[in-house]
Amino acid sequence: MLNMDCHGPSIQASTRPATRHCARVPYRTTIPLAEARANLSRLVDEAMRTHQRVEVPRKGRRAAVILGAEDYHSIMETLDILSDPDLMRDIREAEAEAEGGEVFSLEQVTEGMRANGRLPQ
Repeated sequence: MLNMDCHGPSIQASTRPATRHCARVPYRTTIPLAEARANLSRLVDEAMRTHQRVEVPRKGRRAAVILGAEDYHSIMETLDILSDPDLMRDIREAEAEAEGGEVFSLEQVTEGMRANGRLPQ
């Protein structure tokens, strides 16, 4: 179903009402293969602009997903982080330090970076 939103025409599932709300809320839409083929350029533009993902079934089963490249790379980066045990351990340690009050102000960080030559004096 082709609807108009605050950014122009968009492809939305017929079960999702048209809206004038312009927040970037990613959601999934399923569109038949023939409709996706006929509207591919518009679907790609929409995926890039709204971060919406579109599932395309073939013979009743999910066959493909149209997803903006930025979102795809974000997912891949998240999977890389989650699959790195050392990095996940570091993240858990940092979270525990923050919960324990081991935090630094912006001024302290800036001062330390200047002292180490990472920021100009």
